[in-house]
Amino acid sequence: METTEKTFEQLLGQIDDILQKLEQDDLDLEQSLKLYEDGMSAYRDANAKLAAARGRLAQLVAIDENGNQTTVPISLNNVED
Repeated sequence: METTEKTFEQLLGQIDDILQKLEQDDLDLEQSLKLYEDGMSAYRDANAKLAAARGRLAQLVAIDENGNQTTVPISLNNVED
């Protein structure tokens, strides 16, 4: 079974859908717990993607020893298609 990694935006959409479902009154405890677990998993994945993007941005824009903004070359091997 092949799984494709979700984009940051897809993960945010998934979290939003889960929150909407959790706000409904017709869920039993097991359904609520499953949705919560799925939401936390999506949150962790989205947070990891955000941290990676911040790291890439930090490579692109850096501050030198004089406090001036500089650019730092990044490896294209780390850029996702």
